[in-house]
Amino acid sequence: MGHLFDVSGVSAEVVIRTRDHCPPHVHVLCRPEGWEAKVAFSFLDDSVALMELVVSRRGRDPGFAVVNLVKRAVRAERSRCREKWWRIYETTCLENKWLTSGPAIALVALKRADAKQIQFARYNPVNLKLQIGFKSGDEPVEVEPG
Repeated sequence: MGHLFDVSGVSAEVVIRTRDHCPPHVHVLCRPEGWEAKVAFSFLDDSVALMELVVSRRGRDPGFAVVNLVKRAVRAERSRCREKWWRIYETTCLENKWLTSGPAIALVALKRADAKQIQFARYNPVNLKLQIGFKSGDEPVEVEPG
């Protein structure tokens, strides 16, 4: 397990497990209160999302305020999360997804006329940029994730 940081105001630590799966996410462990949250983060923007919350049989549900605090902490430390995920897995989990090619870059669920399919997406933890190549053969683009 790779320890990333502690969540201020909560007795919880944020880790990335070394045998995990896409999408990119962290585990937030609050052992004193008996809960664990999985929080997904993006290599494209600053979005984070609660994937799962597990409360042990004798644990205490953290409630919405604590979950939102945890999500804000992950968003604030997203560069660190991305770096650790990339160093462990060497994937952004964006391969084969569809990306709009208009003025705003965004993932879309299905193929559209204004979307290109991602062939590769490499994260550079030094300059904090993402290089994206397309299956169409178009020139790769470099983006600064939010």
